[in-house]
Amino acid sequence: MAAMMLIPDDVLSQIFIRIHDCRSLLRCTAVCKAWFSIINSDHFRHQKQKRLSNNLQQSQPFTLLFRHGRVDKLTKPFPYQYFSKESQTLHQKNTNNTNIIHSQDDYYLNFLPWPEFRLLSVTNDLLLLSREMGKDFMICNPFTKQWIVIPKTPIDLTEVFDYSGHGGLICENKDDKLFRYRIMLVWRKVYGESYLSDFGQITFSSETGQWSSVKNITLPHDLSDEPPIVCNGMLHWLSLNYDTAIAHGIIALDPFHEDPNYYNYIQFPLAFPQDERQKRWVNIRLGLVQGRLRISLVTFLTRRKRIFSVKVWELNYDNNNGDDGKTTSWSLVHDFEKRGIPFKYKYVVVMAFHPTNDNVLFILFDNIHVYQYEIREEKMEKIYQFPDPGYLQFGIRVQNFPFVYPFWPTKIPTFPSLTVSALHV
Repeated sequence: MAAMMLIPDDVLSQIFIRIHDCRSLLRCTAVCKAWFSIINSDHFRHQKQKRLSNNLQQSQPFTLLFRHGRVDKLTKPFPYQYFSKESQTLHQKNTNNTNIIHSQDDYYLNFLPWPEFRLLSVTNDLLLLSREMGKDFMICNPFTKQWIVIPKTPIDLTEVFDYSGHGGLICENKDDKLFRYRIMLVWRKVYGESYLSDFGQITFSSETGQWSSVKNITLPHDLSDEPPIVCNGMLHWLSLNYDTAIAHGIIALDPFHEDPNYYNYIQFPLAFPQDERQKRWVNIRLGLVQGRLRISLVTFLTRRKRIFSVKVWELNYDNNNGDDGKTTSWSLVHDFEKRGIPFKYKYVVVMAFHPTNDNVLFILFDNIHVYQYEIREEKMEKIYQFPDPGYLQFGIRVQNFPFVYPFWPTKIPTFPSLTVSALHV
């Protein structure tokens, strides 16, 4: 160790930069104060990020958590989790040549103090969750096992934040570190047994450590119960009519916007079918690929011959020319047909997008068969089989939460009166 202390800091920094495994870097910070200071310095973070940006062949590790959106107890997690090969290495997991793990004993969130909870939103490597229908809220980093309980909301949400409640987490970085964040909660207001067009909304600010007062916002349609897609500093949900199951567009909410009534309504691509029967929300999936918003549409060309098509579009925020993000511009990135797949009920759902590989989709057949499909190579690989759920609507209710790990884990900043659990590595 004495010999290592003679190595100049800039040389040590270059050595640490070449360590690809984040877990090993974290262990290096525990060796001594000098190593801790080097690895946690802004200079090291900038140099590490620059090296990763130049190395296009290095894939970011990611994990997909799956849960079911409608169960008798919405607080129950759905303990299926998919680990990419890079994520298996990062987490030091032996998955016996399978990427999906289904085990309560090895559940990714077992470290949390709440035995039951509801997953609400994910952004990069941070997760927002709640318990007891909105009684409490928490942010956690599953990799570092750091978590914080957010202060109580100014009103009791337990009567409204069930199936009609939505939550999203937005983070802003500065100098490659988490600078501030917002939590937005939205719920549809109910009068007796009738739904109103107004939604209730409150926002939590990490700078003040406080919730806003309750605001009203009027939206054209309901929000899907899928977790929001965090992109371009906004939270994105499908805008749909639950009575007809027809999706009409995308609603984007900005927790940092000063006007509580502000929202962006994004039209579907012009090439979307005009027949509303083909715009049922069960056939549509929103997702994030390499930080870009994408939407997929599954269409059956003929069920008898088991032929279906999948189209994928990407939203072009770069083409909005400073108009506050309201111009709709989409690019078709994938358009393919598949035939002859031996599924029984002719039931196909795009479960999830691969968050770092724009060439891969996860597709569910007959509610139980999970395939990873490489589009350009036309390679279909079965990676898992769920137990038979016993009802047809299972597949459309499966929600996914993609964690994409930055080269350095996000540390949740503290604020007054907030208790942070110990950081475990």
